[in-house]
Amino acid sequence: MNIAEDGPEGYRPAQLEDLRGIEWLEQSLFDDTTYQYTILRQLYAVSGKHWLVAELNGKMIGHALVLIGADKTLLASLAVAEDYQNKGIGRRLLGKALEACVDADVSVIELTVRPDNVRARRVFDQAGFTIVDKDDHYFGPDQARLVMECELAAREVSPRTLERRYSDFLSATSALSTHQGSVTV
Repeated sequence: MNIAEDGPEGYRPAQLEDLRGIEWLEQSLFDDTTYQYTILRQLYAVSGKHWLVAELNGKMIGHALVLIGADKTLLASLAVAEDYQNKGIGRRLLGKALEACVDADVSVIELTVRPDNVRARRVFDQAGFTIVDKDDHYFGPDQARLVMECELAAREVSPRTLERRYSDFLSATSALSTHQGSVTV
């Protein structure tokens, strides 16, 4: 995944070594609904190739944890360290995560957000997310979340993805023409 720099911070795919930093950031921002290391490790094993981190001067300052499944894609967490909030980093990190989802041929991504988290909701609204449901007990009693979705089909596909799709097309047509004489109906 080739992630370009837009601000002074850089974006890159998460690595196994990042999990302790991700856990720390989760715990420092999200109280009792955080992902513990053991869960992060298991989620990373399944979908870690879709995770991004934001760094500044070699220090992790944010992350986007995307889980891509067969039937659903979930932005499980978007976090920016408190000292770096309100600087556009979360917005850019979300944009990079959505771009990576488009590159992975994801058509819809879902997330949950606390109803009272006005700043996050504004970022998600501006990125094209809409509220599709409210669950008053999403994480247990009195742990309400809004469920939001974003349609990605209309988003621009990166040149790298276009090249991959074209290469796949050429491979498929080459394989077809190679076997054309032996095809029977």
